Amino acid sequence: MTIESTLARELESLILPADSIVNVVDQFQEELLSRLQTNTISMLPQCLVPDKRSRWNPEDKILTIDFGGTRLKFAIISLPQIVIEYNDAFELTYNIVDSNFFNQIIYTICTRLAANGYIKKKNESSVASKFFVSVTFSFPLNPEGEVVAMGKGFVMTDTLQGSTVKQLIQSSFDRIISENIEEFFCTMNVCHVINDAIAVSLTSKFICENDSISLIIGTGTNACFEVPYGYLPPFKRDALRETLPSSYNKETLNFKHVLINSEIGFIG
Repeated sequence: MTIESTLARELESLILPADSIVNVVDQFQEELLSRLQTNTISMLPQCLVPDKRSRWNPEDKILTIDFGGTRLKFAIISLPQIVIEYNDAFELTYNIVDSNFFNQIIYTICTRLAANGYIKKKNESSVASKFFVSVTFSFPLNPEGEVVAMGKGFVMTDTLQGSTVKQLIQSSFDRIISENIEEFFCTMNVCHVINDAIAVSLTSKFICENDSISLIIGTGTNACFEVPYGYLPPFKRDALRETLPSSYNKETLNFKHVLINSEIGFIG
């Protein structure tokens, strides 16, 4: 027996479950239901209520940013045709998540947009370029949009406490642009931050309304699916309702279903 085959057998015994597939599926379903009822970093209900939509001109652009793990991706999308004009990516080498983490990311994005002509210098244009920013975030967020846990080698710091990811990213844009206004003559309006599995689910629903589950397989693994609203425990219902605008009647509102960000990478 070769060393390779011995290692393969050892890995097989460690990775493959001893139970049958049927039993594994049953156990997984039981754990999902248990986490839904008790856990604060997995099986998270998500609610996204759009802000009042701002009017845009044909020259305005959508900047999309995907915090997917160790590789950050971003793209410029033009409206109303919804065409991807430009996309780019770079590796994240800084794993301490604080204000400097976001500042470095935003500076790199702005530098590359400027190099490709999407952001003008102040002496090149009389009107600042205007961007609406949408963000997908691959780490679990509570209903308020705050990070509750991070994996993939990233280390959370106290900087994240009490601030939403939207606030942190907007603050970084404001700081980087103000400090480099001669080079980055633009405005960035961060609209929403949404979990990546939720984003895939909503996109899939737009294409095929019968789809009911999304799966993320990348640096980590995640899935999103619908469950009846009545399955939520009281503390998750309360947290979800608190994110709704004051115009909603929170006492009588009753959803039929709710999207669940399973965060299956934190399960098991």
